[in-house]
Amino acid sequence: MKATARAKSRLRRILDPKARAELALWMLNRVLKAATETHPRSLTVVGGHGDGVSGIIAAWGARLMPEPGRHLNDSLERATRELRGPALAPCLILAADLPCLTGKDVRALMAASEDGRVAVIAPALDGRGTNALVVPEGVHVRLQFGPDSLTRHRRLFSRAARQVVEVRRLGLEFDVDLPEHLDLLRQRCSGELPARLFGRGASEVGSA
Repeated sequence: MKATARAKSRLRRILDPKARAELALWMLNRVLKAATETHPRSLTVVGGHGDGVSGIIAAWGARLMPEPGRHLNDSLERATRELRGPALAPCLILAADLPCLTGKDVRALMAASEDGRVAVIAPALDGRGTNALVVPEGVHVRLQFGPDSLTRHRRLFSRAARQVVEVRRLGLEFDVDLPEHLDLLRQRCSGELPARLFGRGASEVGSA
């Protein structure tokens, strides 16, 4: 998770910094809630410096690891190396901005991984990005999150793992990066959104 002061910068045209931080915290809370429903051995949030983050993390029994690297993939590389240990335990990686994620979505990832023995990729809605991964036991790859990451992750896991499975579900596919995503968010998660942020049209948010 990015620091809340830098969260969702591509929404700055329609959301002020306070609103973007609130949106990021709301989505983090949703992701942690879904993740805890699978009873993970441990749950860690990488990055996420800012007001309100530590309280949400503590509420779900998770650990906060300050961003240890220079950029996203460097930080994830360092974090997963520490968390997986010498035996390279299986590891589930979830983006922190999946507002429609549910426990069923996370369980679908874990089921597809066959208890961490199979590599699993969850593509983003655009068919180019990656929103979640299961790195199987004993397998190490250098993560490639960012633009067009799906193709790179497919290639890396195909080389390193015996089997690679893709899981496509709404809760896993849909993230929020662009202004048009806010309207989709209102349609897809109706009734569960922070009223202060999404009570009006997306184009009006932050202008009052």
